[in-house]
Amino acid sequence: MLGGALLSSLSLGPVLRELVILQVATSTGSDYERVQHEAIAAGVGASPQQVTAVVTGQLDSPALGEYEAILRVVDDLVRTHTTNSVGLDLLRQRVNDRETVELLLVVGYYLGVALLAAAVDLDPDPPAQMAVIDAATTTPREPRDPRAHHARAARGVPA
Repeated sequence: MLGGALLSSLSLGPVLRELVILQVATSTGSDYERVQHEAIAAGVGASPQQVTAVVTGQLDSPALGEYEAILRVVDDLVRTHTTNSVGLDLLRQRVNDRETVELLLVVGYYLGVALLAAAVDLDPDPPAQMAVIDAATTTPREPRDPRAHHARAARGVPA
């Protein structure tokens, strides 16, 4: 459920999100995540050159452009489990505060998936189907106001 929310409910742009996930996969050596997210990255608009640059560790590739610095911070974060004020400032210069938090949550979640996959020696699944890619590209819904739900329920109106 959380993985689905991370694919469809963030302010973070889908191309950056997928390149970050691929960077986590590359930094951890997680074939399980790499196979899935290469397909999703292509489906949300990442170029083949961007995907190749990330999965081959060529972060200095011109194809990455503005994403290079962010991906270097992600790589350092995954490898050291921390970042310094320079790395955090670098993120904040490129994405807003909300997107910075979302990016860190994506890194943490997919780092956990990579660790789980490695711990149980999980074989990669076939690449994601279009339904997953479609979910990853949908525009986030506005959060539901729980008070409105309760008011409708009190009037006998289904949610």
